Amino acid sequence: MGELKSAYERAMERAERLGKLSPDEMREMREKEYSPIGSALADRYLEHGHLGIFTEEVGKYMGEEGDIARRAASLRLVERIGLDAPNTSRKAIEGIIALRGDEGIGVMERISSLINDYQEENRRKYDSQREEVERRVKEVLHQLRISGSAIGGVNVQQSQAWEEVSRELGSHFSPTLEALKGELLDSLAKP
Repeated sequence: MGELKSAYERAMERAERLGKLSPDEMREMREKEYSPIGSALADRYLEHGHLGIFTEEVGKYMGEEGDIARRAASLRLVERIGLDAPNTSRKAIEGIIALRGDEGIGVMERISSLINDYQEENRRKYDSQREEVERRVKEVLHQLRISGSAIGGVNVQQSQAWEEVSRELGSHFSPTLEALKGELLDSLAKP
């Protein structure tokens, strides 16, 4: 059985049959091959959280291929930064710093601060509105003729009423986060 060939090797064989590829076509082929690798490495890192393994895996790619893999990994990490996933966001920022050094560090600090502010405000709103949301959920259940010991404890965070409160809070923070992520992407794109 023959050896498995990379997409790059297959493309090179095809190119030899068809004629020489231009430098732009070669760059595009390398981009198509190594971008998914960088993205996959970033996803795997966010799952297991071992920064050393992540940087070692990305470090296996050198030259232009390594630049493409690092850029794709960085882009995926920026994509995964979010208000409702503080642990994933923290890991993503650590991964970006490990790959890119101090590039965009100021923006990443502002993103971390914004996520912390959101989490704090979310907890504060939850504490202040928990009883009101519980009352609204119990009222809906009562209208459905479910009451008394059949209710037990109400999981406020899983209720539609809390989702509305949370969505409203997120709508105040999300535009700022998206603007900061755009600023971070711009700073990482600079040569």
